[in-house]
Amino acid sequence: MHRDEALRIVLLATRGGGAALFAGNGFVARAAVTIDDRPLNFAMLGSMSLAPALAAGFAHRTGLPVVVVEGDGNALMGLSSLPAVAAALAGGDGHAGAGGHAGGGGARRGGGEAARGPFVHVVLDNGVYESTGGQRTLSPRVDLCAIAVAAGYPSARAVTGGAVLTAAMAEALARPGPTYLRVRVDPAPGGPGRAAIHPRVPRHPRDIARRFVAAAVTAKAAKADKAAAVTACTEEGMRRP
Repeated sequence: MHRDEALRIVLLATRGGGAALFAGNGFVARAAVTIDDRPLNFAMLGSMSLAPALAAGFAHRTGLPVVVVEGDGNALMGLSSLPAVAAALAGGDGHAGAGGHAGGGGARRGGGEAARGPFVHVVLDNGVYESTGGQRTLSPRVDLCAIAVAAGYPSARAVTGGAVLTAAMAEALARPGPTYLRVRVDPAPGGPGRAAIHPRVPRHPRDIARRFVAAAVTAKAAKADKAAAVTACTEEGMRRP
């Protein structure tokens, strides 16, 4: 499974779950805009590794479901954002329990129950800095799932294959709080840097932000209307003999 194949699965699940998308800078952002350009997608331009922190702040303030997707180079550079994400969204005291990680495949941490929507942190790991020519990253030496759990993520797992990724996205979007998915993807066929080169994002960052904020306001209002309707129906049912 290559980057764009995995990204299509992530984007389809994001749209189906009504979630906001934050795409890390470089080829991931360019590919996301090419594959599924929607107003509730925020393409990070030029700020390497900052997409998860920005996404966590958005999720904390709005309570909307969020998916953030980045490459392994971004993830390695932005490890300091993981405790901030967990502290903002995981509930409890923000500290991971001991011994929660098992063999790099999957883990779950105990703690306070999250009060907000799903937050799915996806790392597309091909072991190279594809956006800058295919230089190798150190991801093969690093257990990113163990780091995420130690930082306070309630759940983290390594994922290989399209069917497993589809199921993992559905599961993560069905529960509140942060989930970390390290998705193994193959380097570009033909050698590093030879994946599909998508065009640059054709918008100024200011325009990306304005369009995204307008879509987020609409989504939050729709969520509030739905909650109000559910409350009204519940109260009406309770009044009936």
